[in-house]
Amino acid sequence: MTDITPDLSLADQAAAYAGAQYHISGPWLACPVVRLKTRFGLTLAMAEVLAQHLHDSGVWRLHRVPSGLACAEIAPPAPPEPT
Repeated sequence: MTDITPDLSLADQAAAYAGAQYHISGPWLACPVVRLKTRFGLTLAMAEVLAQHLHDSGVWRLHRVPSGLACAEIAPPAPPEPT
């Protein structure tokens, strides 16, 4: 596991994590709450709050599949700013 960057907020780190997952596996991410819980060492309740924050801020859209499991559709990362 990589170190958490101390100068970024947890929400910023989670958004960066989601962006990295988009590049690794595409726009769909299974079990996003569990992944946040594991990646950042959070309680389940805190991971749920963080997942909802990412949903509300447009980083991803949370979905529930018929089996009751959650998945997230990650928004494509913004293109780099022109220099």
